[in-house]
Amino acid sequence: MKSLRESGVTFVPGPMSTAIETNSFEQLFEVIEKANKKLAEMGVQRIITSVHIDYRLDKDISIESKLHKSIEK
Repeated sequence: MKSLRESGVTFVPGPMSTAIETNSFEQLFEVIEKANKKLAEMGVQRIITSVHIDYRLDKDISIESKLHKSIEK
């Protein structure tokens, strides 16, 4: 989590995954690469990274808007 805080991106940690909001794909993959490198430096022997991307061109969305929608239901 420290790496995410230092990166300046918006994120919401969850029990099985962490949602990350960035301004570009480049920024997203930089954050992922830094996190994986940090885990390797810590001695983690196996790192599995799964990426799901919600890229909307028809409207603006954010982690915050998705959280509000889930609370409204």
